[in-house]
Amino acid sequence: VEDSIIMDNCDIGRRSKLRRTILDKNVKVQPDTTVGYDRAADEARYFVSESGIVVIGGERSPVDISGLVV
Repeated sequence: VEDSIIMDNCDIGRRSKLRRTILDKNVKVQPDTTVGYDRAADEARYFVSESGIVVIGGERSPVDISGLVV
């Protein structure tokens, strides 16, 4: 993992390589995944900024927390 931001509850598989990547919450990266090394491949799967930063969105909870009563 190089020059990346990793949010809470992310799982990065063994031997994965991440460069200039932002992982949102709850992202699961499969083993042997490479992100941030081939722009064309990254653009086919993820959002890539003009400067080449790859953003991977995470799973969202189906529960609407605004309606929860604590």
